[in-house]
Amino acid sequence: MNSKFIRSEHLLWMVPIIYGIIVYFTSYTEIVMSFYSGAYILVTFPQLILAFLIFLILPFILQWELRDRDLRDRIISWAHILLSTGIVVAVLFIYSFTLPINVNWVYYPGTLPAVQKWTYYNNMAILLIKCFLFIQVIYCTYGVAKWVLFARAQRNMDQYNQDNLYFEDQERMGSQMIA
Repeated sequence: MNSKFIRSEHLLWMVPIIYGIIVYFTSYTEIVMSFYSGAYILVTFPQLILAFLIFLILPFILQWELRDRDLRDRIISWAHILLSTGIVVAVLFIYSFTLPINVNWVYYPGTLPAVQKWTYYNNMAILLIKCFLFIQVIYCTYGVAKWVLFARAQRNMDQYNQDNLYFEDQERMGSQMIA
């Protein structure tokens, strides 16, 4: 097998898929319920995994391209991969072990322990998802900036080489005219 296909950036899509399949078959429920901005959101585990993968497409491409052009910083690259996959695993873990609740329990007098626990885990998962999105935006900004700076430097180097060839041709023609 070619070493080009055994790369660290493949963890960005392999970990969510593999761990997502494990969670899908071992969780208490097939549907994830979350509360955000005054609305209950219901998604299945495959939909949640697909959402994570969609947000990881551009960072994956940037990781691949920066490695091919030898522009990547190993520490930043590995930090991105480990943070992203760690957050995906943490969110899926939270949703897989959070027991389902009845939405109407919120209106009971007093606070039920199950609702308190579910609210805590829900808020933790929402916070982790926000951190995940923030990390992807920061890495994409870094990757695009690095790529643009490389393209600009490459263009300047090409222009410099082209100018040198022009002046060398001029010198050669001038020396032929003298001789």
